Amino acid sequence: MTTLVQNQLWQTVDAVYHASDDDTITVVPKLDVVGFYGPNNSITTWNCSMFSCRLWHDPNGQVQTPNRLEGRPDLSPWADNHVVLPATEVLSSPDDFLLPLCNDIYRGRRRRGGNDYIELLYVRDQDIAAIPGYIRDVTLAKWKIRDHPFVRLDDQGTLHYRVMKGVWPLILTPFTVPIPAGATWDKGLGIPVGASRETKWDRMVDHPMTWQLIKGLQIN
Repeated sequence: MTTLVQNQLWQTVDAVYHASDDDTITVVPKLDVVGFYGPNNSITTWNCSMFSCRLWHDPNGQVQTPNRLEGRPDLSPWADNHVVLPATEVLSSPDDFLLPLCNDIYRGRRRRGGNDYIELLYVRDQDIAAIPGYIRDVTLAKWKIRDHPFVRLDDQGTLHYRVMKGVWPLILTPFTVPIPAGATWDKGLGIPVGASRETKWDRMVDHPMTWQLIKGLQIN
């Protein structure tokens, strides 16, 4: 369902999806990010998995007539298959956070397969609370998933994302995500012409708050 909230279009979904060529896996592999680069080219090594939640939209923002994939993409620049999981399998609580990698989140978009992407790092509130001596940045609350500017999770476990033309939010998580038996697989998607598979790369992080958290968090 697409709704208008404060002059912004928001889409409601109940699932996220991960791209994989291997449709026999039982755990989502953490291969999509191997390190975060910060100031002075310093690096913190994390392994993350990547998920998307966006559907295909018409230019007016409405979801295109649902296909066999219920509006999910039928092509992928990442792999030949998608595994579809409830949003709460990836995001545990509306009180956790999706942090921007770039200080200017729009400048931080990565173009791939003809689309723009906003990459958001999932961090749990309990892990931030466990950082010794960490004083919460005053802007941290802006990125709480409950009232996030791009991707929101409500108390019922339903996900809502902001519809922006040609822009796809990507969720990066360092936490293990199991694939339950009977999970839905979208198979045989193929990759668009001109796109190439890429499952490992590093990310530049120039958002000061996010970089400080990455350095302090004990995840991997």
